[in-house]
Amino acid sequence: MLGRIILSGVFTSMFLSAVAGSAVVSAQEKKTHLTPESAGPDFLVQGEYAGVVNGKEPVGLQVISRGNGNFDAVLYAGGLPGAGWDGKSKLPLSGKTGDDGLTTLLGNNFKGQIRDGIVTGAGSGKSDDRMYKVFRRSPTLGAKPPEGAIVLFDGTNVDAWNGVKLEDGNLLGVGGRTKQKFEDFHLHLEFRTPFMPEHTGQSRGNSGMYLLDQYECQVLDS
Repeated sequence: MLGRIILSGVFTSMFLSAVAGSAVVSAQEKKTHLTPESAGPDFLVQGEYAGVVNGKEPVGLQVISRGNGNFDAVLYAGGLPGAGWDGKSKLPLSGKTGDDGLTTLLGNNFKGQIRDGIVTGAGSGKSDDRMYKVFRRSPTLGAKPPEGAIVLFDGTNVDAWNGVKLEDGNLLGVGGRTKQKFEDFHLHLEFRTPFMPEHTGQSRGNSGMYLLDQYECQVLDS
């Protein structure tokens, strides 16, 4: 679901298209959540964590919900991808939330527990082995459009588009195509992915935007 689209450095040529919403599945089998309130406790556990193990070694952790209190996770040496990870060392983990609300992650020589956004007991099991949930934000999210930019969508109307309407009040729906044509440009695209823990691969919030009628900018909860 696309939230804001801005072009700068614009020249005439080819179309931009908003494409592909979430994959269609049985609502009885797999659920799609659009708000944190409807997503349940698993949504609060899923995410990224950063901290130390063995008292001093920096690490990053990505936790992926698989639904019904089940999780996959990856532990990264040095920190999160793009924020310290060495690009090589990583450890797959599996997890489960118990009746007490504590989520336990297990892997090779690793045991960690998550509660209220804090991972404890990881690595050596020392009390100072802790990771904390982090929220990485794009520095351009919500940025003011540069001078001369064309605002194709700002959440208020679809006047710049053909074949599309507003969804959920302020999001660009599926299947739209710009009325204007563009060639050389800088694209600023803001989006929101749904929470679909029981889905896998490209069925997990699949969306995107086609550029110049051929190249897709994929939007996906990976």
